Amino acid sequence: MIDLHTHLLPEVDDGSDSLEESASIIAQMLESGVSDIVLTPHFVRGLYQTTYALKKSKLEQLNSFLHDQALSVNIILGAEIYLEPDIWREIEEEHLEIAGTDYLLVETGLYAFPGNLYEILSGLLKRGFKPILAHPERYADIVRQPQLAEDLIQRDIILQANSGSFLGYYGREVQKTVWEMIKNRFIHLIASDTHHIWDSYPGSQAASAISKYFNNDLTRLLMVDNPRNILSNRRIELSY
Repeated sequence: MIDLHTHLLPEVDDGSDSLEESASIIAQMLESGVSDIVLTPHFVRGLYQTTYALKKSKLEQLNSFLHDQALSVNIILGAEIYLEPDIWREIEEEHLEIAGTDYLLVETGLYAFPGNLYEILSGLLKRGFKPILAHPERYADIVRQPQLAEDLIQRDIILQANSGSFLGYYGREVQKTVWEMIKNRFIHLIASDTHHIWDSYPGSQAASAISKYFNNDLTRLLMVDNPRNILSNRRIELSY
């Protein structure tokens, strides 16, 4: 599996607090079959604005620590970007893309979409970026109207569901929404959105559940093939 959404870069946002914590979580992920991990610390104007230079330094420290712990994994730098007008400026200045590709992991308000959401997304697309909307099943607007997910896809927005949503970690309404979305093929990626250590890594549990109700090919598409194409900056199919 490839996990494109984690908060395991130590001491930069509301995720991991230390190298030791990150290493413990990564060890758990490796045992579950994860081979590549994208570190996506929050970038929120006025709240989380760690510079690229500092994040790169933290990445090097984490790589060195993992090597010392004999943990072999490919860790990659990205960001989870809170959408604001003209956010493309910070994206370019702080290299917020996933691994230097055209792909961006983005988020917006959980309780209501801003009125200018489509305008902001359209602006990113016009500049050649490929936005991936994190955890669409958790947005109140989509919970109320799941068809909004299809509208986003028609606007060339990629949708990434959280593995924990399939397991009920965010409540029954979110769980119901995410299963409806995957049934309608409104999900392109599944990732963990890991902040701290789990009792059991949800990626492997979600993979088992999806394979049971659908098939292994769908699980592989959403958790291996599409993520790999993104890391290679290749196009993924929005309809499948």
